[in-house]
Amino acid sequence: MPYQSNKHGDNFMQNIFKSKTVVVGFGSLAVAGVIITALLLFGSSIPAAASEVWSAITADVTDDPTPGTKEKSGGWAPPAFKQPARAEVSLSPSSGPKGARIKVSGRNFEPGESVSIEVHMFEAAVVTANSEGSFSTRITIPPDTFCPQGQCTVTASGNSSIKWNNARYTIS
Repeated sequence: MPYQSNKHGDNFMQNIFKSKTVVVGFGSLAVAGVIITALLLFGSSIPAAASEVWSAITADVTDDPTPGTKEKSGGWAPPAFKQPARAEVSLSPSSGPKGARIKVSGRNFEPGESVSIEVHMFEAAVVTANSEGSFSTRITIPPDTFCPQGQCTVTASGNSSIKWNNARYTIS
């Protein structure tokens, strides 16, 4: 059977193709299907309220919703996840001979947590982070430690937060 023009259906389809909107979500899709069916069956006799409902469930594809806000498009995005600060460790000096005493400083640990300091997998000290999550202590680079390619790894690990980081001590 060849296609036969329908005044209500043709007008509706022309409006759809001119529109720059998309339906948001599965629930909206079901409501949109009911509205489309009603428009095809009853044409222009649908009350203006249907148009408002259609507008409420469609979104302009160019909208750029701000995370955590409800936009006019009807979309909602969760608030942005704030990544916790990464632990930082520094050495002073960062090079010298084995057996040297150096200062190890760290920050961004949990306030009051104990922090283990290791030199190439051997525990050199355990300190407590202050109320701001920082620490500073002195350790000795063990004279008998094995440092591959002249680089010793000094690691600070938070015992409750599991935050950690390391710094390199170069044997000179």
